Amino acid sequence: PSAFEVGLSFLGVEPLDAGDIVFTATARGTDATDVTCSFKVDDGAWGDYSAETALTAALAAGLHTVAVRAKNGAGAVVESSRSVRIAAEKVYLSKTSTPVPPYSTPETAADDFKEALRYCGNGTVLHLFDGDYGVMSDAIVARTIRIETENGPEKTSVYAACPRDSEHVSRVARFTCEGTEVVGLTLSNGWYNVRAANQKKGTVAEQRVGLAIG
Repeated sequence: PSAFEVGLSFLGVEPLDAGDIVFTATARGTDATDVTCSFKVDDGAWGDYSAETALTAALAAGLHTVAVRAKNGAGAVVESSRSVRIAAEKVYLSKTSTPVPPYSTPETAADDFKEALRYCGNGTVLHLFDGDYGVMSDAIVARTIRIETENGPEKTSVYAACPRDSEHVSRVARFTCEGTEVVGLTLSNGWYNVRAANQKKGTVAEQRVGLAIG
């Protein structure tokens, strides 16, 4: 292992809320002595080296990269970086957009339901334009958000798109927090297989699950 390396960390679970985010540099190794640090956010300029090992950055919604250079007393320099997702107040999902994180306008909307959720924090409104959006595994809704559609459940659905087999269970979405609102959306094609008690015959009965939310 290297005798001198640096790591970069932040507190919280992504996506973080917009605002001041504290990044902390940690130097490790036998040569990590008399260390000074320089930081950079996205495509900005590198800051001056100082003994300060933390950076507070005001970050808006989107995907950001924060980098650190650490220099030890012998003049050796090592570098590390971390990307961080910052939640948007409103996230869009569309079949006709050019996706650009954080998907906060109709023109830059996500085209994948699970990817859109990656930029949804507490209080985010996720707006779906007309279309059927497939998920290959559970879409986990872990924040208190509002999911709404442009033209209701007849025009918009999220459905399980993974292959069916006797060993697999597919949920369309799993809600792991309280308070999420879902308005005007169809959740469909969730399924599970039930194997009969007589394992020699290996009988499988397929159960399909769907839900329309008006």
